[in-house]
Amino acid sequence: MASAPLYGVRRLHINMLPPEVLQLIFIWGRVGLRSQQPITEVACTHVCRHWRLIAMDTPRIWNLMHVKRTDWLIDLELLNEWFRRCKSAPIHVVLRIIDRDLWDEERACQNQSLIDKVLAGFALILSNVHRFSHFDVHFGSNAIMCKHAFLKQLMHAGQAPLLETLSLSLENVVPMESRWLPPEELQVYLRPLFDGCTPKLRELSLWGLTANRDMNPHLFQALHKIELGLQHEEHQSSYRAFQNMLSSNPDLDALELNFCGPSRSPAWPPATEDHIVHLDKMKSIALAGFDNDELCQLIDLVRIPNLQRLSIQFEAANPQQDGAFAYDTFLHKLASVHPTYNQPYFPHLSLLHMESLECSRDVLFDLFASLRSLQHLELELSPTNTWCIQLLAMSTTLDSSSNVTFTGIMLPQLETLKLFHPPEERVSVGPDIAEVLTARCTALGGLRLGKLTVQSSMLPRDASSHIRGFVHQIEFIDYFE
Repeated sequence: MASAPLYGVRRLHINMLPPEVLQLIFIWGRVGLRSQQPITEVACTHVCRHWRLIAMDTPRIWNLMHVKRTDWLIDLELLNEWFRRCKSAPIHVVLRIIDRDLWDEERACQNQSLIDKVLAGFALILSNVHRFSHFDVHFGSNAIMCKHAFLKQLMHAGQAPLLETLSLSLENVVPMESRWLPPEELQVYLRPLFDGCTPKLRELSLWGLTANRDMNPHLFQALHKIELGLQHEEHQSSYRAFQNMLSSNPDLDALELNFCGPSRSPAWPPATEDHIVHLDKMKSIALAGFDNDELCQLIDLVRIPNLQRLSIQFEAANPQQDGAFAYDTFLHKLASVHPTYNQPYFPHLSLLHMESLECSRDVLFDLFASLRSLQHLELELSPTNTWCIQLLAMSTTLDSSSNVTFTGIMLPQLETLKLFHPPEERVSVGPDIAEVLTARCTALGGLRLGKLTVQSSMLPRDASSHIRGFVHQIEFIDYFE
């Protein structure tokens, strides 16, 4: 009985909050959950009448649509109600259109009736494209003809004057040649997206779609972030197209290329001033699927003097007959001074992330020695390259009396170290990391590493107690974190 008055007071207290404050609480809760709990905004309407009125009058808790199942697009009445509740707020749309959701199990074929209904919902969403601020669509279908019906509608969508971020992803794309699509339907893909009107677009992500600036020049201008990914190397663009795309975005801050660099046929041009792209504002670049020669040519042709974050996913590299590794030339170039500008290629680099690293010990030693300003290092380790972390301890020399003296320490500004391994391999770093941290702390006069992030299977938790005195924080992670 004593709890009833307390409950009443609490209920009265929360209902006495000004509506503006309650709206902010709803908005912060919705944004913080990042659409992982789609019932959050609905739950706000089922607490009491007061909360429902406030929630229904708060468009910003309804302006994120995350469709995880394709058949959710069937309910046109629900979609219309959702747009009504958004009122005039800019809309964030995330769609996942997957082939298995459109499959008739009994007939073992596509469910055309269901596809037509889903297309109607897709068309309804696109009719509001003028209100989109974020649009993310992932087509997971394996059949190009199934995707084509959705892409045809997308290509005919109207102007998107508020659009700031665009992400289009086509999974398992087959080459779109004339034998796959009739000529009249192929013309659909030659149309400019959003009628050529995206004045506020700043972030663009394309997966499975060849980046064609000539087809959609409005998408490749004034961008701050570009992410490109292809599954078929034969669709890579020429260097001239690649150069034009980058040159059109002088304010570019981040670039990610996944198997999507310029094609090597015809050959890349020489690194003359006519071919070099200057991106003085770029701070971050991530590269995957490039061989050694392509990486070397890329950093010669794209000048990024203020780069701070570099992420590289190397291809599997086996030792050559002379004992060198496939990426030794690139890593050596990365550690050297630029022949034209007489300074390191990336003098301000503060974060380096490397996966599938296989290289010579001397080459990696030179690279670490050159990165004097590096603060964050992330390494994927395998049984063949665990020796990498030993280089972080220090370098030593022998004096005339054969005594070992310390001559320096690798990466003196290092604050955080992250170690992980591929899912199919197991690596232990317990003894090595303890030796490295002890040596660093001693050589730096007791200065401890700021943070060590390590995969749970690499360092037993009970074995970490003896290294805690040399690092401020130890974080254990699992796969894909």
